[in-house]
Amino acid sequence: MMRTRLWNNLSNIKFKVFYTEKWSKIDEFLGKFYSFILSFVAAGSVAGWSLWKEYPVLWGAIITISQLMHVAKPYVPFIGDDRDMIEMSHEFDLLYLKYEKLWYDLEYDKLSKEDAEDQLYVLKEEECKIEKKYRKLYCPEIKRFTEDTQKKTYHFLSLNYS
Repeated sequence: MMRTRLWNNLSNIKFKVFYTEKWSKIDEFLGKFYSFILSFVAAGSVAGWSLWKEYPVLWGAIITISQLMHVAKPYVPFIGDDRDMIEMSHEFDLLYLKYEKLWYDLEYDKLSKEDAEDQLYVLKEEECKIEKKYRKLYCPEIKRFTEDTQKKTYHFLSLNYS
């Protein structure tokens, strides 16, 4: 029973490491793409003088949209969250190492089940603190990403614990 609970928590934390790492890369890409679009429109305003003269309504709409994007940037999910997301991933990874140590200590009878259970709750509290620290981050559950991450986690655990 204790071994199963510990294994489930260890697996779950490794899943969170991989999932938040994946989202940090997506966040980084989206942030760079968003900035590229804004830069492109700003630079294009000078180069697009002839377009502006021929199609003033179109160009006005493009400038208006880019200005709205500029104002909205701090409120767009993902944009600018990549650093915090990778930090959360690293914190989960450090927590995973603690779970791994606890797993081996229990596996090789270095701890009683009661001591292991006490340490398990300490680690679960640490997990809650990490999640509370980064509660403002948005990390959606997309089925395809979740399934890919589950496979990656299973593969990792199979290689390291078989």
